[in-house]
Amino acid sequence: AGGLLYYAADEVEITRVSATPAGPKTERLKVNARRAMAGDPVHNVTLRMNDFIFARTVPDWKLYRQVTVYGEVMYPGRYSIEDGETLSSLLQRAGGFSPRAYPRAAIFIRERVKRDQQRQIDEMADRMERELAGISANELSSALTPAESQLLQAEAAQKKALIGKLRETKAPGRIATLIAPPEVLKGTPYDLPLEEGDVLYVPSNPTTVQVIGAVLNPTSFVFDRKLTINQYVRMAGGYTSEASPARTYILKADGTAMRVKASARSDTPWVKEFNGGKMPLVEPGDAIVVPHKLSSYRGLRQTRDYVDIIYKVAVTAAAVHNISK
Repeated sequence: AGGLLYYAADEVEITRVSATPAGPKTERLKVNARRAMAGDPVHNVTLRMNDFIFARTVPDWKLYRQVTVYGEVMYPGRYSIEDGETLSSLLQRAGGFSPRAYPRAAIFIRERVKRDQQRQIDEMADRMERELAGISANELSSALTPAESQLLQAEAAQKKALIGKLRETKAPGRIATLIAPPEVLKGTPYDLPLEEGDVLYVPSNPTTVQVIGAVLNPTSFVFDRKLTINQYVRMAGGYTSEASPARTYILKADGTAMRVKASARSDTPWVKEFNGGKMPLVEPGDAIVVPHKLSSYRGLRQTRDYVDIIYKVAVTAAAVHNISK
């Protein structure tokens, strides 16, 4: 069979099946393959018909598992990793952060998480489609006039379009975590073990804050520690007539999100590990999101919730795409 491959384990398992009056009898023999090939009579056993020989691989054998780190690190590139290696080790090997780095907005993407997120999005779309089909059927059957029936049919078409938009959404695969210098990160819960295909991007300091959604002029503004959320919104022209101010939230640069209560739209401190103290509620790289106020003839709650889900997933995916350019 060409001999053993270089990553084969020494131990080989032989499965032997013999016919007996009571039925088939299965035995398993374990021998040292290298000694057998050297002619050791103890291990170089005589084979029988129907024997099955299994040459094992060295435990946990994986050749050249690679991860990528780029952006504001001293030595960006692809790195091979060993089993159990962590983020802090990768950052140390990459020389740490450059002077322009902004670790608070670092993006950590994992392929396995991307697949899981995409599966959840697809399952959510299937579930919504079934629910909306049932709701639409019930509403149409209860229509009292032709005009009401037409209105409900138009709303059903709108809901199907929302489902179509959700199916077009691609999962970003981002893990919201905190990134810090290797000596600070090491040993913390955020010092994640690395997996094949992981990507870490460390951007430079963005110095801006985005205001998006139902405002008159969605745009980016220079970050000013003294400005409140309301002041940023006013700089964007204020809320539109379709805005839902009570549902405003902040999409943080680190991938987390915060709902903002009216009483908190001020200089409320935002304390996070590794940031060296208190930071304002709005930080560089954050996005203030003002959702639209949604209305429909029937099924108001369902429609609003579905659009909200689609909007948040899309905004998160867009943020990952924009920052990682």
